[in-house]
Amino acid sequence: MAYQLNITGDELKKAVNLRVTPPTQDIVNGNYTDAAPLAVTAGTEYRLTFDDTNLARNFTNGFNTNTGITTMYDFTEDVAIYSDFVDTPTIVALPNLYFKPTAANAGECIIRMYVNETSPIQHDQATVSYQGAIYDKMGDLFSYYLGDEVGYQIKSKGIYFTFEFSHDGDVKDMGLFHYLT
Repeated sequence: MAYQLNITGDELKKAVNLRVTPPTQDIVNGNYTDAAPLAVTAGTEYRLTFDDTNLARNFTNGFNTNTGITTMYDFTEDVAIYSDFVDTPTIVALPNLYFKPTAANAGECIIRMYVNETSPIQHDQATVSYQGAIYDKMGDLFSYYLGDEVGYQIKSKGIYFTFEFSHDGDVKDMGLFHYLT
């Protein structure tokens, strides 16, 4: 019995190459620092954004660069995007930033992941606790399958993350590390 693949030979080579050397991308924004943090208001969602002209560190595809993947982040739309992938792999991402409440408070940071549809769809969420009036790293791992179903097109439309805090405070050093598993 003969089977027919619905991809070309070049697409198959690209998919195998990406499995042998999985792409990784590590981005840290240089816009918000100790000297010039972003002031945030309690109960407000702040989207993780990056300005590609002011990145403290921007490794396209991180330390495992492969052919065929131009980027895993769209700086214009501020979404992690995976349309360069031939198959539908699983991605692990670590969105993070440093937060300091305005007073010595204990509270929570809610990190949400959205599918970038016409009406964004919340896909996942994590809660991170903080205490005190010092900068503390807020972040969590998210794992997701790059489905491309109509109305839930993570692969072609991408995802983005938001952060919400229990208290007013300052944010610096937004980051996103994501890689193919």
